[in-house]
Amino acid sequence: MSPLRSLVVVVVVVVVVVVVVVVVVVVVVVVVVVVVVVVVVVVVVVVVVDHDAAAADDDENVVDDDLDDDDDDVVVDDDDDDVNNDDDDDVNNDDDDDDDVDGDGDGDGDDDDDDDDDDDDDDDDDDGDDYHDDEKSYCDVDDG
Repeated sequence: MSPLRSLVVVVVVVVVVVVVVVVVVVVVVVVVVVVVVVVVVVVVVVVVVDHDAAAADDDENVVDDDLDDDDDDVVVDDDDDDVNNDDDDDVNNDDDDDDDVDGDGDGDGDDDDDDDDDDDDDDDDDDGDDYHDDEKSYCDVDDG
């Protein structure tokens, strides 16, 4: 084999090897870029779309969660978590934050109009008067 022919064979082999290496590198880079793009798209879809879907699932039970207050109740424009239209956290419709769930304003949670926590209308603070429903006031026990 002549030296020129040998040189041509070597050059052809080197060119073929270089072309194969370049093609392999380009294919690997394209595959890596495609994988990265797919992973980013999947992460965005899972995080953003699933988060929005979860928020939509939560919103099925909450009427005004996307309105302009910061709570999860069904009353618009107040900042507490109860279901009435006042600005305190108890369940009656007045603006004090007591446990007076019956709304009679005496600050206790029972259904009578005296200040003690039992369900009868007598004032148990031993001051000698009882609450009378018919008069809507306290009066002396002796007066009836």
